[in-house]
Amino acid sequence: MVTYPAGISAIILALQRKEIDGHFGTYSTYVPLIERGELRPLCRGRVSVPEIESLPLNEDLVNDQKARALMALFSAVDQIARPYVAPPGTPENIMAILREAFRKAGEDPELKAEVQKAKMEFGYLSAEETLKIIHYVFGQPEDVIKTYIKYNNQL
Repeated sequence: MVTYPAGISAIILALQRKEIDGHFGTYSTYVPLIERGELRPLCRGRVSVPEIESLPLNEDLVNDQKARALMALFSAVDQIARPYVAPPGTPENIMAILREAFRKAGEDPELKAEVQKAKMEFGYLSAEETLKIIHYVFGQPEDVIKTYIKYNNQL
């Protein structure tokens, strides 16, 4: 992996100036460039949208187990996005109320319409699915975690 030492605005400008040939990132960030034909997605992570669902999964393009694990770790961030957490020891009845409230918000058609109108992304991931991803991430061997941290700090 080759990193580009700049923020997303500089990366987009570098793509437009042909200073770099590609970049990996969240699909929604690059939609304007894709629609103008300035950028073409080649593969995708575990989180997808209908527009790129037919693209190959990045994990399937590598043979090395460590590389697959690293791709999965980068996808984990997109899968979980911005989770809400409660402090340790929060009573289970309170956790159940919070989980149900988030589930209902995730299904609310008015909220979905408002999000779409604002041209934002919104998705709901259950606590069980979120915990499964977190356990996968924290269950990685130390060398995989160290490599992930090294590359993530360069982004």
